[in-house]
Amino acid sequence: MVESASKRRLGVGELDAGGSTWRSAFLATVALFADVDADSLAGYGRTEPFTPAEETRIALYRAYLCLIMIVEGTPRGYRGPEHDSHVTFFRQKLAEYLS
Repeated sequence: MVESASKRRLGVGELDAGGSTWRSAFLATVALFADVDADSLAGYGRTEPFTPAEETRIALYRAYLCLIMIVEGTPRGYRGPEHDSHVTFFRQKLAEYLS
């Protein structure tokens, strides 16, 4: 909480979807385009495969990251064939993750 000049209390903060989902950006990034291997899981103290609920959460997080990659190029001014191919790629991955 922060107190403003008018003495009103304001809630300020930052949402970090990767941190809130995994408590680690690394694992979320590793899980973006491939299954997480046993060595990566072991590094997080995990030895068992993901549960169905966790698999769903991974798919939704992957979809979320794809949406970011699809949308953020426009306000950044990206244009041209390379940008178009990136958008196409991420749209295909988004459809895959949501199926």
